[in-house]
This record gives sequence, structure tokens and C-alpha cells, in this order.
Amino acid sequence: SVIAYASNYTSTLATGYTINGRGYPDVTNLGHNYIIVANGKNTSSGYPLAVAGTSASAPVTAGMLSLINADRLRQGLSTLGFVNPYIYNIVNDSSSFSDSFIDITEGSNNCVEAIYPASPVCCNSGYSAVPGWDPTSGLGNPKMYGLFNALASITEAPIAIPTMAPTAVPTFVPTEPPTIHSHSPRD
Repeated sequence: SVIAYASNYTSTLATGYTINGRGYPDVTNLGHNYIIVANGKNTSSGYPLAVAGTSASAPVTAGMLSLINADRLRQGLSTLGFVNPYIYNIVNDSSSFSDSFIDITEGSNNCVEAIYPASPVCCNSGYSAVPGWDPTSGLGNPKMYGLFNALASITEAPIAIPTMAPTAVPTFVPTEPPTIHSHSPRD
């Protein structure tokens, strides 16, 4: 994916960007206007609070993968562990890819929204979204239903991808379901 991007869009690569190793991000997710609840309330003032960014989107993606792993455990399969090789294997099957990801093909990351003043703040470098993997949005935005169908029943090890992170596939298969402990809210 990284090599394909680099070979087609060399003019957009920033100085120092290497196509050897792992590209990032792997995926993206919606990251704007998540309403949060803390201590049972929207905010201390009682009004909804919208948050944005990686701190909003990363837990959503993690939650999606947790639901997939929970179903795998229910089936007697191991959790996915380092999920990246599995996700990149989905790219090789075009129907699974379109069912599993919304490919972000427009936009760039060289500008950010500014509240004060109400105009974008831009810099000279950045990347543009293109079809397939790109350094702006990775493979795209995961679609829960398609990603679940693609990953919930996999039993074979993924084909390795160029990466600097470990790509070992977990072999742990639980003998019984995990124990879930419930905690009462603190006063």
C-alpha cells in the first residue's frame, strides 16, 4: 500500500518520508462532534460537550475491534492481536475492502480548522487523499458490519506486510469465556 502510493504520488512525498517500513495511519475514523458523558452527565454545566480528534476516533475504532475479538472468543477462536496484517489482507479482496472501509479519496491534511479566527490554518506540506491507502487517511474509515464479517471468523495467519512492528499472530485459544466483573458506580 505504501509502495503503491509512493510510486504513483512521488511529488507529494515530504522530505524524509521513507517508503521502506510501515506507513501510517493504518485507518482513520470520524473524529468530530462526539458527545461525551463524564460522571453520568454531559458536562458539569449540564450541556452537551462535543470533542474531536484522535482522542475521539481512536476509542471508536478500538471498540469495533473489541467487539470483533469478543465474538471470536465466543466462537472459540483467538483474538486478532496485532490486527494490521489482517486489515491489509482485506485490501487484496476488492469486495471485502469496499464492504469493510469507506475509502477517503478527497481532502488533504495540510490545513486545520481554526475557531479563532474562523478560517483554516494551512501549511506548505501535507498529503492528499487518493484511492486506496494514503498518508492522510490510511485505508479509510472502517465499516463495522463489513469489518466484522471479514475478521470475525479468520482462522489462517495473515500474509505478512512490510512493518516495523511485530506481526506475530496470537495462538491463544480460550478454554472458557472470560469472566466479566461488574462494578457499582462510586458515590
